[in-house]
Amino acid sequence: MRGRDGEDIADVADIAGDVLALGGAAAPLGPAELLELAGERVRSEHTRRAYRASFKELAVFLEAPDEGAALSALLAAGSRGAQALVVRYRQALLDKGLAAATVNLRLSALRSAVRLARLSGATEWDLVVPRVRSTEPPARETRGPAVEDVRRLVEAAGAQESEDKAARDGALLRLLYDLGLRRSEVVGLDLDDVDLEARTLSVVRKGGERVLLELPEPTAAAIAAWVERRGTRPGALFVELMRRRGERQRLAAGGVYFIVRRLGEELGLRVRPHGLRHASITSVLTLAAQRGVPLAEVFAATGHARGSVAVVLDYFDLGRSRQGELARLVAGTVEGQGRGGDEGAKTSRVQPFSSRKQPRAAKI
Repeated sequence: MRGRDGEDIADVADIAGDVLALGGAAAPLGPAELLELAGERVRSEHTRRAYRASFKELAVFLEAPDEGAALSALLAAGSRGAQALVVRYRQALLDKGLAAATVNLRLSALRSAVRLARLSGATEWDLVVPRVRSTEPPARETRGPAVEDVRRLVEAAGAQESEDKAARDGALLRLLYDLGLRRSEVVGLDLDDVDLEARTLSVVRKGGERVLLELPEPTAAAIAAWVERRGTRPGALFVELMRRRGERQRLAAGGVYFIVRRLGEELGLRVRPHGLRHASITSVLTLAAQRGVPLAEVFAATGHARGSVAVVLDYFDLGRSRQGELARLVAGTVEGQGRGGDEGAKTSRVQPFSSRKQPRAAKI
């Protein structure tokens, strides 16, 4: 009989017996023992090599001195932190172009070691990071530019000769990165969607749901600087700077792509708007793991559908959101701060709106 991860149920029983023989819950196994026992329980030499490679690669990924230190760091991260860490490790393996089967072997090694840790009493949780489907693209780039490159982009936008262009492009970049907005969400914004006094932004998410998001202080300041240049005339928040028929037209999604690409090329970078969203989500996952924010709340804050969260969602309270806290942390990375936002910031609420205001089609 085989379990969910393809291992024999009898093997799991054998592992439990070996753990108990080595001391059980009264003497939790150390990282070195866990690594050794995880390898010994695998019959195939090929799989044992793959397990050893997984622990070595995890050490490189975490910049740990050895495999034991890497496993110690994984276990010390706790359930939520470890899940987030292994999700990033999984993606790093895919970014290297490894086949789905190879990635799944690497993940299986980590699951086995963590399961042994639980059986020995060293921890009380298991890894639940899903396997990679064979149809999943093996080398999809989802990391986006580095934080330092995002900082350079923001600085380059603000240094443009045209003050209108500097203000508009700076505000665009802050929304794409600080809040991780999609470009369709950005170009759909109207001036009356912004409340600078309350520091909130009403956004129509992918799928048509309207939500109220908190604006970090640097993001709100960038939008305020643009609004001062733009004026208070109702309509699109982001507009073209060239006037057509006497009026400035709503900036199209293609215009956002051109702005981001041009700024990147001037710095020798290949950047696209969705890459900034990827960079934002990468920062969110890292910062959320450090602060113990559940993955379910991370995906809600970044505008993902519930079905895209490959973790148990039972503990997630839909009336509660860490979006504001996470956005402040991400904005702080551009400002060069170790942590963004206020240490004692309260959790915010994502407020659903009625569907009276539907997303607009971008003009291209």
